[in-house]
Amino acid sequence: MVDQQILNLSGENKRYPLGLGSNPRRTAERENLVKKRIELILNSNIDFSKFGWVKEVSKLINKKNVKPWIKKHMPEFYEEFCFKKGDNMKIIKKVI
Repeated sequence: MVDQQILNLSGENKRYPLGLGSNPRRTAERENLVKKRIELILNSNIDFSKFGWVKEVSKLINKKNVKPWIKKHMPEFYEEFCFKKGDNMKIIKKVI
């Protein structure tokens, strides 16, 4: 019984032992989809420095939760180029 608990805590799955993850074909399909979406986003004419970029990207890639998706798959791009609500307030406080 203890060995079974250790297996569950180590993240191993009964269906995929040794932590191999999901089906390799499905994983490759997901990676291709992510690459296509990233390419669409980078080649779009969306101004990421302005409010409303999330809505435009959502229409483009047919995804509802755009900000978490971009934070996960394009973290450097998000931090460097994307408008964030709190950033504008920091600039205003520095000027005053």
